Amino acid sequence: MKREMRKIMLLAVLFGTVAVVAKENVDTEERRTIRDGQLTTKMKFGSDCDPATQSADLDINNVRTKILNGGDMWWDLNNAKYEIPKLPSETNEVRKHSLFSGAIWIGGEDNGTLKLAAMTYRQRGSDFWPGPLDPATANTSKSECSKWDDIYKVNGETIID
Repeated sequence: MKREMRKIMLLAVLFGTVAVVAKENVDTEERRTIRDGQLTTKMKFGSDCDPATQSADLDINNVRTKILNGGDMWWDLNNAKYEIPKLPSETNEVRKHSLFSGAIWIGGEDNGTLKLAAMTYRQRGSDFWPGPLDPATANTSKSECSKWDDIYKVNGETIID
């Protein structure tokens, strides 16, 4: 029993002394690449797509949150939108949001080169666009992105059908 208490106290001290710091991404200089002999500041894959614009509210059980189609979620690009417990729309009570935002982060190594797609509050543009990529070039186009810039709601029954 004493041994378990020592472990718990040690963990409490360790977690109590580690400072967790979040700060703004101040390194906002865009990456510059040369493509077809031209200097460009386009971010990933040289896509000319506009950032994704669509969102939908996920309202289930005791949670109300915003889902965006650009790789980030739980915010409206300005304010937290992960409300738990959810309150009725017409209430005057203060809404509580347990998360500010979240995003998909995908990374991997390709022939020794680290590749990463990670949204950071859209400070450096978008790493994700709506729609499919061309399998031959791993690229997409503005017209293709525009066709897919939407959110499609489905339910389990539709998926099973």
